[in-house]
Amino acid sequence: MHASLQGYESIVKFFIDNGADVNAVDKDGKTALNLAESAFASTSPEITIPFDHAHLSLEHMIASYAGEPIDDSPSTTSNPKYDRLESIIAFLKARGAK
Repeated sequence: MHASLQGYESIVKFFIDNGADVNAVDKDGKTALNLAESAFASTSPEITIPFDHAHLSLEHMIASYAGEPIDDSPSTTSNPKYDRLESIIAFLKARGAK
């Protein structure tokens, strides 16, 4: 159950696929879904908001110097734990978690 809190997707899937109760509760009355959603809410997807051109990568600066167009839109950097938690939540809900 606490594997869902830590974002250990393969462990969560292993236990559920092998008969663990998807709606089991811990000593505090929380389900794996509750724990995953709580961790997800406190984990940032790490969005970078541009400030002037400070957000530009070396690749962007080279493209700019070469006269190529630059994409100035905000970039999102993937946060692996955020992505795993999102996947765990979807998996648990698909398996009937409440």
